[in-house]
Amino acid sequence: MTRQLILEDFGADAAPVSLAPQTLLPEDQRLSAFEDGYKAGWDDANKADSDAKARISADLEKNLQELSFTFHEARAHIIGNIAPLLRAMAETVLPTVAQAKFADTILETVNQCLETAGDAPLTLTVNPLDRATIETVLPENGPLPVMMTEQNSLAQGQVFFKVGAQETVVDMTSLLAEISASVDAFLAETTQQPERLNA
Repeated sequence: MTRQLILEDFGADAAPVSLAPQTLLPEDQRLSAFEDGYKAGWDDANKADSDAKARISADLEKNLQELSFTFHEARAHIIGNIAPLLRAMAETVLPTVAQAKFADTILETVNQCLETAGDAPLTLTVNPLDRATIETVLPENGPLPVMMTEQNSLAQGQVFFKVGAQETVVDMTSLLAEISASVDAFLAETTQQPERLNA
């Protein structure tokens, strides 16, 4: 025995579908509507693209600023930690090295002056405390006479060389002061960079 399959009719309550032909718009109106829709789609796509590019550019700029600030902050932190070492080198190590090389520097400058001296004598004006150090490096029987005069107004480490009208100065004191000032300026500049970026 077979049973009959009974299915529910879902179309009974639905409104009848009109099978009448649809009225179509004229060809020029259809083309105009198509063009308007096409143009609106392009405008939306271009706007979305430019908005995405602007957002990406803003995010990139923000990230680069954060990286730059982080770099300068880290640099300032490192230099802040080594600042005492740099200052100690400028104040204690460099003067010791300069004092040790003072005689060599004087001898080198004397030799340079003697090469260009011709017949003119070489005159050195020195601080009285430097005279003994300088005399140890001067040639005893050199080809040209080397005269030395003392002047109390010169700082220790200052020597004036005069050959004819030409004058040369070796000034270890000023050199060390310039190095110390450069270190201080460098450290001050480094500590101010993160503050300027933060402002």
